[in-house]
Amino acid sequence: MKSFKFIIAGFVLVTIGFSSLFVLEIMKKPKLIEQKHEREQIISDAQAAKKKLEKIHKEGNELKDADDYVKKMVVADEASALAAIKDISLLAEKNGLEGLELYYVNPDSPGATAQAGGVAINTDLSHSMGLIKAKAVFVSARFKSDYASVLNYLKDIYALQTAFSVEQISISRDEKIMPLQSVQLLLALYIY
Repeated sequence: MKSFKFIIAGFVLVTIGFSSLFVLEIMKKPKLIEQKHEREQIISDAQAAKKKLEKIHKEGNELKDADDYVKKMVVADEASALAAIKDISLLAEKNGLEGLELYYVNPDSPGATAQAGGVAINTDLSHSMGLIKAKAVFVSARFKSDYASVLNYLKDIYALQTAFSVEQISISRDEKIMPLQSVQLLLALYIY
């Protein structure tokens, strides 16, 4: 009978041990589920952050491309400005403009308006456009042409890699040069 008591006691101890392990496992399960949800949330946050990072990287590349494009359009020094002015004079020849007179206008000189052929110049133009470090260089052009050639000339200037802005344009009809018009342009070029 002693052995039977030992067997029963052993069986009770084993049952209590397995019951304890079962209870411990049941108690661990909510902690594991909670940890699982926490890790799933971390993974979800990481995936969302990865998507945001990819979007920011893409936008950064687009901004870099736009910056490179703008840097190509804005000249770096006066030598480049003179090359751009040469380009617009070649375009004038291509479009058949007659009697082209180009005036390089230094807005810092006291006779800038006289240099521009009497056209008033806004010397604070680059600052008013928010280009603090930029310097505006002006080119005044006078020529005779028909209206279609003037329009083609302006389109060709717009298509140049260098950014020019047309600040003033004056087209007048003179009976002495009919059917041509007398045209005066003030172009601004920015050195940055």
